[in-house]
Amino acid sequence: VQARMLRVHWVPLESNPDILTGFARKVGLPSAWEFVDVLGMDPELLAMVPPGCAAVTLLFQSSPRLQSYKEEQHKRIVKQGQVVSPELVYLKQYVGNACGTIACIHCLANNAKAVGLPDASPLGAFLKKISGLSPEAAGELLADASELHQASE
Repeated sequence: VQARMLRVHWVPLESNPDILTGFARKVGLPSAWEFVDVLGMDPELLAMVPPGCAAVTLLFQSSPRLQSYKEEQHKRIVKQGQVVSPELVYLKQYVGNACGTIACIHCLANNAKAVGLPDASPLGAFLKKISGLSPEAAGELLADASELHQASE
């Protein structure tokens, strides 16, 4: 998998609501929906988020403390197991420079019904293709999803 993914290169999506919305529209997001900035967690700033928010994508700097927490969390999950809803769409990221794209796909995929994502759209067709697959298998198929790749260019 790793060798194959080294040949796949995606242009990173800028963490900008206009850029994310542009990508999302190309892959099927209806015009009634858009990405917006959340400027902070204070009640006054959250009040600026339009009503009906369907998903939140966080952008933050990694740190040694966060990495340590993630490692401990992984150990705990391996030891104790984890219950995840079968309705959750999750793709393991193998494609380099695709963090923003995958975050956007996760937002749309896990709210496809709520936002009215058309089944015939590029993302709708991809979701049908990966339905029931493991996150690893779904992540591998993203490398071959040319319509999604082109939309991120």
